[in-house]
Amino acid sequence: KIVVLFGSTSFPASNFVEIGDNHFEINYCTYWEEHIHVADHGDSPKDWKSIRTCVMTSLKNIRSHHKRMINRAFHVTDTGGENWGTQALSLYSWSLEDFGVLSVWCPTPANHSGQPSDSAGGTFKRFLTNEAKAGNVRGLTTAKQLVDFCNAEPMFRQTIQAKYLNATTTRRCYYNLTGSDVDMLAPKQLVRVRAVKPLDGVSKWKQAFA
Repeated sequence: KIVVLFGSTSFPASNFVEIGDNHFEINYCTYWEEHIHVADHGDSPKDWKSIRTCVMTSLKNIRSHHKRMINRAFHVTDTGGENWGTQALSLYSWSLEDFGVLSVWCPTPANHSGQPSDSAGGTFKRFLTNEAKAGNVRGLTTAKQLVDFCNAEPMFRQTIQAKYLNATTTRRCYYNLTGSDVDMLAPKQLVRVRAVKPLDGVSKWKQAFA
């Protein structure tokens, strides 16, 4: 690359040291996106069906926004509640059909401090708490209203991921998750066909991924 300097002032090149790529310290960094789904209390219970809807909606958004092909997804989850049990685990067996990706399930250890979703969720809750104290969310009583507010007044802060990975948050998306959305993507007939019947004496792992 040739750099041409114009002007009458001379450039004393001998006074400067030539540097190369090895002069710079290269650090690994992940570009992080947060897709936050908010639902009204009791409208869409947090179970494997709502988790499935969130994953489908987020992947669709990412593919459309970045115009990228996604062939593999790593699901970092704990082993409790909506992420555990034969029905929840069987979700990954249907990932090619539901998500169009090969899913890799990455369960966290028992003491999963620093899990990405915990950090992102905690940052989001603190943002809403601070906005409430400032009186900026007065009168907002529904999930849709909160989502509209967050999209109009997005928080300008990084999520602390020091315990998990070196990441820079580049984009946040907010969704209003409703029961009708979940029912549309997981109709009763589909749920009935995919139901996993527990078998005594058979490993949950074998039942879920069979």
